[in-house]
Amino acid sequence: MEIFGYEFENEALLEEALTTPSFRMDEPSAADNQRLEFLGDAVLGLLSAERLYAEFPREPEGSLTVRRAHMVSAVALCEAANRLGLAGRLRRNRGAAELPHNAKTLADAVEAVVGAAYLDGGFAAAKRIFD
Repeated sequence: MEIFGYEFENEALLEEALTTPSFRMDEPSAADNQRLEFLGDAVLGLLSAERLYAEFPREPEGSLTVRRAHMVSAVALCEAANRLGLAGRLRRNRGAAELPHNAKTLADAVEAVVGAAYLDGGFAAAKRIFD
């Protein structure tokens, strides 16, 4: 199964990354994406820090921190989710309304997909999604 240009070996990881907590209303035994979101947040932090460190070799730490915060903000992650059509792939409860373009659920899912890619194929897989 492919998403964001990455082909998953372990499709169950991607399914979990695309499963929102609201889906558990319909399927109580389903694993939702919150743990993967936690991991993906950390992986995105490292990927963005690595990129900024390379792209801005003379910039001080404080400026890099601000840039990183913008790069992995909910706004930036929602923009990526919308650009890549993520909303239509999410597993949500049957009665869920259409997600607004700035829904935190979208940002959370991007983090979860990055976390799942990291577990599936290591840092290189997560970086491929990030790039």
